[in-house]
Amino acid sequence: MAVDYTTTALLAAIKRKAFMPSAASLTDTEILTIADEEMRSLVLPALLRVRDDYYVEQADYPIVPNDQTMQVQTIVFSGTVVACSLVEDSTGRAWELPRVSIDMIDRFSAQTSGIPGAYAMQGETLYLLPTPTNSGYSVRVRFERLPGRLVATSAAFQPTLVDSTTGVITGTVPGAWNIGARLSSWHSQPPFGAAFMDARVTAVTASTDVTVSAPVMGSLDDVVYNGAAPADRRDYPDYVCLWNETCVVPLPDSWHPALVAAAAAAVLSTQGAQSQAERLYAERDAKIDLLIGAQSNRIRHQPKVAFNRESPLRRGFVRGWYVR
Repeated sequence: MAVDYTTTALLAAIKRKAFMPSAASLTDTEILTIADEEMRSLVLPALLRVRDDYYVEQADYPIVPNDQTMQVQTIVFSGTVVACSLVEDSTGRAWELPRVSIDMIDRFSAQTSGIPGAYAMQGETLYLLPTPTNSGYSVRVRFERLPGRLVATSAAFQPTLVDSTTGVITGTVPGAWNIGARLSSWHSQPPFGAAFMDARVTAVTASTDVTVSAPVMGSLDDVVYNGAAPADRRDYPDYVCLWNETCVVPLPDSWHPALVAAAAAAVLSTQGAQSQAERLYAERDAKIDLLIGAQSNRIRHQPKVAFNRESPLRRGFVRGWYVR
């Protein structure tokens, strides 16, 4: 049976931890807001100290001839661009594009080239340098997709049917969703990846279905069909949420208790129960210290093996290509 990593389970855990009565003075929305603040200000920074690759994903975006820019706001989802590579579509060969300073954008403004050799960032815009003129290439962007804001499961819905041709997603759609809204869909089991990101709503029937455009990233083929996920992840029900929102707590399993302790402590502090809050603050800090210590050495001790004489590391690595 799959573990429940949704915000519904998180709320129940926080209330148990804080010994909150059923008629608590804080609403579920307020508790989730506190939990979200604790996750972003404390738990996530601690996790990224030892797992800086946990939220890194990649996607390939075809180069459009004579188009120098790519808008990365919808790609990075409040994170950062980690690296870019140029991919030759016909062969799949890829090589790194070095990042250069933004003053290089003006230096290359009047120059064009068959393929770009570098990139620069200015705000949310990625510039390819020089401006590409050839098709047949893609830019592989590795980016950090930080979690969206935690919301209740009632602010999302689980699809029961998806038509990837028409873009119609059937389910109990929240009545507040409107045409033009941006949607993303999330797997509810680790590593909590996105099935698709940034699909625009083109039509909506409250509590019945929503029609979306082709997503910027991912595919509608990757979400559930007739209430069941594909065979390789049958226990992974998906949730569709508004852009930059998630009802799935996207932390490694071992980090959930730390978030519960942090949120419960903050809730008690908000309600004036400072002595009980201090006890949970100490528990929170102890849990995070143990997690950091346990995961600092991410490569376990392994027996030594003979070094492969044909390894690329023995031959050298020049401008993204292995050479003898």
